[in-house]
Amino acid sequence: MNRLPMCIALVGTIVLCHYSLHAQTLDDMLRISSTNSITGARGGALGTGFMGLADDASAAELNPAGLSLLKHHEVNLGLGMYRRTSDASYLGTTESNSDHEVMPSYLSYASPFRMGRHNAGYSLLLNYDESLRSTYSFGGFNPLSSIVPSMLTDNSDVLTDNLLYQTYVADTLGGLLYSPVVDSMQQHGIVTQTGGRGSFVLGLGFDISPDISIGLSAGSRWSDFSYARAYTETDVANKYNSYDTTGIPRKNIDLQSLTVTDHLHQTASAFFFRFSVMGRLDDWGRLSFSFAPPLSYTVHEDYSRSATAVY
Repeated sequence: MNRLPMCIALVGTIVLCHYSLHAQTLDDMLRISSTNSITGARGGALGTGFMGLADDASAAELNPAGLSLLKHHEVNLGLGMYRRTSDASYLGTTESNSDHEVMPSYLSYASPFRMGRHNAGYSLLLNYDESLRSTYSFGGFNPLSSIVPSMLTDNSDVLTDNLLYQTYVADTLGGLLYSPVVDSMQQHGIVTQTGGRGSFVLGLGFDISPDISIGLSAGSRWSDFSYARAYTETDVANKYNSYDTTGIPRKNIDLQSLTVTDHLHQTASAFFFRFSVMGRLDDWGRLSFSFAPPLSYTVHEDYSRSATAVY
């Protein structure tokens, strides 16, 4: 068999596909700065080089044509260990937080079979390739500012929606919202972020000749991200915990503390597929082409803010 035309075609495909398109990814949306995309021990060790090898269960993710090379049934289970430490400095005070977890990162099953006279194989892959959990806190005495002035303009045209007005921290004066709380507060905040992303992939690969195989994989990706911040200001100097003579209707403010809580929850999901072709040059080389269209994510986001004042 003359393999020269096949070699020229595959090399030409590699040259034409040399340039890659870069776009925003799911990591950008989830605020993840680095990801763990390992779906198998060999794939993790070989990195992008595994796309050319692609002969175990994780081939469904990158190059499903390689599934025709399966020789045995296989089951794979991966564990991920995450340890995170965060330091936050605020008004000359530094606070440290750390956490760790051990959790399954992937589970896969693959099996070879015959399609007539040709080799074939399939793979099921469940992957939880990123876990995000981070907590940090900050605090200190701020003699110069408070969160209150920045919240006076929130929904100020509809007083029933303004949190400061509803918690009696602010009132109207001359047609505008006004609060005597402007500075000299002990401030403390705790921020917690959790989330992750996962995928389920079904892949099939089979030979169409002794040296060429094709493959198709399809699946879904999903993700979630949650952000919570509890921010508290306390009148440790007793500046506002006394009779107020500002002249507004609610004169006696007697404020001890104000807590503002923010919650953000975000989810995303998408369906995807991948097509690939692999050419084998005896036992000394493999050339592959893998194509996946751009993903279209459905994103849902909920945000809420609440406030509690103690007098």
